[in-house]
Amino acid sequence: MFQAADGGGRMTVRRPRAAAPAGRRPSVTRSALVAAALDVVESEGLDALSMRRLAEQLGVQAASLYWHVQSKEQVLDLLADELLTRVLTEALPADLDRVATGEKAWTDALRETAVNYRAFLRCRRDAARIIAGRFVGGVSLARLLEPILGVLRAGGLSSHDAAYAVYTIIVYVQGFVLHESSPLSASNAEGMERSDALRGVKAAIGALPHDEFPYLAESVDALTEANLDERFRFGLDRLIDGLTAYVR
Repeated sequence: MFQAADGGGRMTVRRPRAAAPAGRRPSVTRSALVAAALDVVESEGLDALSMRRLAEQLGVQAASLYWHVQSKEQVLDLLADELLTRVLTEALPADLDRVATGEKAWTDALRETAVNYRAFLRCRRDAARIIAGRFVGGVSLARLLEPILGVLRAGGLSSHDAAYAVYTIIVYVQGFVLHESSPLSASNAEGMERSDALRGVKAAIGALPHDEFPYLAESVDALTEANLDERFRFGLDRLIDGLTAYVR
């Protein structure tokens, strides 16, 4: 703790970040910390997660957490690692090794992996927000990426291009889930059903002069469809088509 003068010449007290007490054993385990953090996210959302809220969930003082993590960002690293472990066991197709033997097309394997990954992210609150953009090295990530890279290499991509391709597919899936889980507008965020919000958008576009926006008028039905599954498959198929053409 030390004192410093603020802009008005007054003395203020700054307190150092709490640290784990020396010589004491941690009162919570890392696995319990991760489980509690996931419980908070699932029940209250990612924005509710803080070191104070996590300590409260565990029934301990915040200082106990510092045996394992020093910040919320480090908690998010642990959550991302745990979620990737679950992707491996719950979403990754079990028969990807059949691609190397020619029993399964690499394009089918890649498509199934992406579809399963999207389903995994959609059914876990804020999972896409936790994972997206994080690149935490570790065995969970390695075990997830290795078979997918193997699929792409079997498809004819070089090690460099396979790395870029897996990045592209992962970002597409995560970005799509972030998009579809976000409100369309203030009305949608405040309780209006997504389908009703889309009808409002369609009506607003339909009221525009068609001679000024002829292409938009022709595309308005497709733009305001509520079925996002078809849009996801369209984008995914075009990505895979591009990779297929690239390796020919």
